[in-house]
Amino acid sequence: METDADPNAAQPKSRRRWYQYSLRTLLIVVTLAGCGFGWLGVKMREAREQRAAVDAIKKLGGYVVYDYESDSRGVRVPNATPPGPAWLRSILGDDCFRTVTEVNLNTDPADADLECLRGFTSRVALGLGGERVTDAALEHLKGMTRLEMLELDSTLVTDAGAAKLQMALPNCEIVRYR
Repeated sequence: METDADPNAAQPKSRRRWYQYSLRTLLIVVTLAGCGFGWLGVKMREAREQRAAVDAIKKLGGYVVYDYESDSRGVRVPNATPPGPAWLRSILGDDCFRTVTEVNLNTDPADADLECLRGFTSRVALGLGGERVTDAALEHLKGMTRLEMLELDSTLVTDAGAAKLQMALPNCEIVRYR
């Protein structure tokens, strides 16, 4: 008489078992993906704000210098290309991979024109010039907490206005040319 197979004998695992996952694993994957996409969303918003500020500055006749356009000593690099793979820059945009380090607006901007400078969240050096730049213009700069240097050339900014800005931005070096 034949005996039935031993019920405790090892049976081969089904391949389907490998594709199963627990609810905990799903929650961890969704949380990690959410954090990654959240970070990407913040970077995309910063890049969009920087792009809008750069466009406004160029419309006013000023220019900007990006981080990859100069070396560690501040010497300009000719024909520099933005960092990052070209295919990814074409999808996300160049501004996700580059940061403005210098802004020059020696084009006599009006006080209200400096509103666009709030789009810069990184460390930046700023040059302003012209007789339409007054103490009221410095109010737009108070939000630029990472402003490293401000050069004022032939402006109507008073000593009191410069001192007030210096108190609001203690890490900013203010240089005035008359």
